Amino acid sequence: MCSKRAQVTEISPIYIPLRNHSAYSLLEGAISVERLVQLAVEDGLPALGLTDTSNLFGAMEFSLTAQRARIQPILGCQLRLAHPSCSFGHSLSSLPLTILLFVQNARGNSNLVKLVSRTTVGQDSALHGQLTLDQLEGLTDGLIALSGGRMGPLNQFLAPGTRRQNQAIDLAKTLAQLFEGRFYIELSRYGYGDEEAVESQLISLAFDLHLPLVATQEAFFSNGRYV
Repeated sequence: MCSKRAQVTEISPIYIPLRNHSAYSLLEGAISVERLVQLAVEDGLPALGLTDTSNLFGAMEFSLTAQRARIQPILGCQLRLAHPSCSFGHSLSSLPLTILLFVQNARGNSNLVKLVSRTTVGQDSALHGQLTLDQLEGLTDGLIALSGGRMGPLNQFLAPGTRRQNQAIDLAKTLAQLFEGRFYIELSRYGYGDEEAVESQLISLAFDLHLPLVATQEAFFSNGRYV
């Protein structure tokens, strides 16, 4: 009797592009939602993220287009985050500090809509479309948060010469509490000179606070193929 040898299939990790801006990222993105999904289909991706800046204008179009293409839509938004200690000698409005929020479930979708609305409706004009940490409280359920990459507050605190490592630790702890079990420290590489120094600190911070890491690459144009 012949026995068949079991075949082991090696599964290669797939990079899922999360940080994609469509043309709805006003004055930033230049990729139509249809083209973005088409690129994902061509690359054989099972899922795709959309993180337009400060709005959800493309949310419905993206979700429906991706589903028709049998791609899992990962809906998110890039929001500007204000923090009392993020002045660096400048006004808060001059700093494009960012945080990324992704929808995890229906509750998260509702909370993200409320947060995006808060950036404009009834917001203090001095904040210029930014959210404070206090405004996140009570609206984090069902949302996954990323630290914001190069323009995120953690990266800004850890940039060479800033000497704000303690503030980075405190902020990471606060965000980890707001998004319990759903806060990721984000690593991105774009070729800037300070990336290596900041990245090593981010990794150390993640290990010290037992926080997960996620690698991302921000895309604004279709010819970059998510780069």
